[in-house]
Formats: sequence, C-alpha cells, structure tokens
Amino acid sequence: MKTTIYYFSGTGNSLWVARELAHQLPDAELVPIVGVLADAGDHQVTTDADIVGFVFPVHGFSMPTTVRTFLSRLEMPRAAYRFSVATRGGSPCRVFHHVDRILARQGQRLDAFFFVDMPNTWLLYWDVPTDEEFADIDGRARERVAGIARSISLREEVRDYEHAAWILENVLFPLLHGLSAATRYFRLEDAFYVESNCTGCGVCEQVCLAGKISIVAGRPTWSKSTRCALCMACIHTCPHHAIQLKSTKSRIRGRYHHPEVSRTELAAQKSLRPVRETRAESAYCAPRQSPSREPGRSAAPPPSDGGAEGAFGPSVTAAGDRSR
Repeated sequence: MKTTIYYFSGTGNSLWVARELAHQLPDAELVPIVGVLADAGDHQVTTDADIVGFVFPVHGFSMPTTVRTFLSRLEMPRAAYRFSVATRGGSPCRVFHHVDRILARQGQRLDAFFFVDMPNTWLLYWDVPTDEEFADIDGRARERVAGIARSISLREEVRDYEHAAWILENVLFPLLHGLSAATRYFRLEDAFYVESNCTGCGVCEQVCLAGKISIVAGRPTWSKSTRCALCMACIHTCPHHAIQLKSTKSRIRGRYHHPEVSRTELAAQKSLRPVRETRAESAYCAPRQSPSREPGRSAAPPPSDGGAEGAFGPSVTAAGDRSR
C-alpha cells in the first residue's frame, strides 16, 4: 500500500520525524507541503495514496497557517487510513481537533494522531536546549517515533490526546489560540530585524518558506505584502546570528535547528524537485550553544566567513531521491 507523508518544518524537527517515519514504513514517500501548494497554484491538491499522513509543528496551540491552507485544499479519495503527528515543545493543545474539523468537510477524520516532544524553538519565551538537554529529548523522541511507526504499520486507531485541567483546555488554550490567530501571533512577523554583523549570505532568503525575505543591497528585507509562515527558519539558520526579534531576549536564547537536517533540506521544501547536498552542507548545524556559554548568556555568533561560497556552500545540484 502506498503511503504519502506530507510535512512542514521550519527548524527541522518535523522533517526529522517525517523522515524517520518514512524510513520505517514500507513504500512511503515524503512530500513537502509548501512545495505542493506552490506547484498546485490555485487548484485543489489530490493524492491517490492509501495511507496519508501529516507531520507539522504546533503553532499557537494549533497548526501552522500553511498547513491549514493545505488541508482545506487536499482531496484523498483512496485514503483508507489517515494519521497526523505534531511536534511540540511540550504544551498540550487541541490541534488534532482542528485538523478533524477541516477533514470533516470531506466526510473524513484522522484515524490516528500523535504528539512528539521536541526542542522548543519559540525564541520569544524559551531558550534553545543545551547539548545535554537535546540528547535527552532526542533519545525519547526516537523511541516515540519508533512506536508511532509500529502503530501506523498496523493501522491502529490511536487518538493520543492529553487532557489538561478543564479551565486550561476549555478556556485558556482556546483563548490563546484565538488571540494568536487574530493578531498573527501578536504581530511577530513585524519583529524580525537584522544587525550589523549580517554578511548578506542569503541563507535567510533561501530557507524562508513564505518567500517573504529577499536580499536587497546586501541585506535581508521582509516584504510587508507577504504573510510570514512564522516558521522561525530565518532566525535559527542564520550562520552569523545576525537576525533578532525586537523587544525580546533573542540575543541570549541561542539558536537551533535539528542536527540531522541541513538548511538545504529546509529550503528544498519550496520545490518538489529532489536535491543532493554537498558534504560540507550535510555537516552544517547551527550551534545550540558554544562550550564557553554560561547560564543566561548568549552563545557567541560564529566568526564570519564573508559568505564567499554563497548560502549553500560550493554547489547544490538536483539529483537523487530526497524522500529515501
């Protein structure tokens, strides 16, 4: 049976989970949601897969806006089993209830859904994990994903819903979700700015999943007319830590993207073309912290290389099968 796993990932957590599932499930393919929407234009999206999955991060106690748009346009007439996996920093939420409401318009629902706790990348309020913290999170995540893959392969009905206190689940979380949606996460997309150590390397433009960033006169510019995907890819993958958030402690919170996901793979979500990475690019990982970092202090930005080789190293060519 054919399995298609659609994914959306800003810092690599959800892409890593989706890729691990694809490795452990037979006849599974990975498809980037951003690339599908770009290819479809204004048309509906249709899949002939027998098993269909969605992997994405929790945004504001729900799903990213891009994922919501995708689900509302997706048709899956042959799907016999539908599942979803949401990566999160740890807070319970009703995101799968929101997914089911969209699928109900086609008379469908999720047969299984799961949470996977991953490093929190929301720099407004949280520091990125230390290496030791990441190792603990990573170990538990690998066990969790292996269990999810077994449930999917057996087509089990699993509704991994965690009940919080009544007032949190029925009052506070819906209120926060509503406020986040109404205010575009409290105007977060207007808070990004770049500092003087920017080299104009173009990484932020390449990884921006919304196409909001462009390099103008050697500096990134955020378009006012394009809605931000709020994926945080730009701020976490900047090799010089030059991107910050106004009125926050982003300078001292460190930077993170999943160490097994490169910025090439993050950027590749915008297209359906497979890519091949260079050796140097595969090894790239934005540091979570430097060895000299003290509690409460920022990891120092890495030294500038002048961007001599461009955003993605010496060369990036289209070839091979990225879904593996």
